[in-house]
Amino acid sequence: MLIKKFLFQKSFANLPMAFTDELDWPQFSEITGFLNSTIGGWTDSLYLRLRQRNRCNHRDLQNISQNGGSSGNLLSLIKSLARNQLLDYPAIVIYATIGNDVCNGERDTLAHMTTPKEMLSNVVQALRYLDTRLPNGSHVILTGLVDGRFLWDNLHDRYHPLGQLNRDVTYSQLYSFLDCLQVSPCSGWLTSNETLRNLTSERALQLSNVLKEIASSEKFANFDVFYMDFPLRQSKLLFSCLSHKAFSRVLG
Repeated sequence: MLIKKFLFQKSFANLPMAFTDELDWPQFSEITGFLNSTIGGWTDSLYLRLRQRNRCNHRDLQNISQNGGSSGNLLSLIKSLARNQLLDYPAIVIYATIGNDVCNGERDTLAHMTTPKEMLSNVVQALRYLDTRLPNGSHVILTGLVDGRFLWDNLHDRYHPLGQLNRDVTYSQLYSFLDCLQVSPCSGWLTSNETLRNLTSERALQLSNVLKEIASSEKFANFDVFYMDFPLRQSKLLFSCLSHKAFSRVLG
């Protein structure tokens, strides 16, 4: 959150590095995180747990991602995977597009979402490529799409950081402004139109079901395939146990 009372002389010292990471924080992520946050909190990632179990996993991680990267984009991104099929150890690959296959800023957002048929084609192509790169004995986990309705449900009536000082800009107002400019990152979920939010979640569920079917029916020579739902419910429960509000999980 960009709030005045939290700004200091060195607040923007890491801005160049942040831009190179597209303002994301892969070093703190749930899969490849390897650093603890300098502003408090800790990182408990899959990589760190694997490293704890076996130090041979030290620095053996790759975060191949891109803001807005859909299953179609991953067909090219996945080719940057660095793995020697003959000399390296087996890998664990987490395939997750989160909501990018249903998120876009188009006026007719539904028409520009990935269809179940396209999802099937994109994911199977990606898996076939991985079968030529991953060492035998590897594992691929397909993660279902998130139900992005939680964004509106938890944020719409709260003040956005841009409106914190004068208490004059809520998230719902910002969403409307971005949509008016046709630069919304997700017109289907960041909207006051409940019907559209529900239709977007319906498509997300359809695409998740495609992933689930792929995991149960497709077989590959060098890895097995698993499916897991996006762990939104578990995340909510964890944050509740830590006495945090739901919106803090979104903003954090």
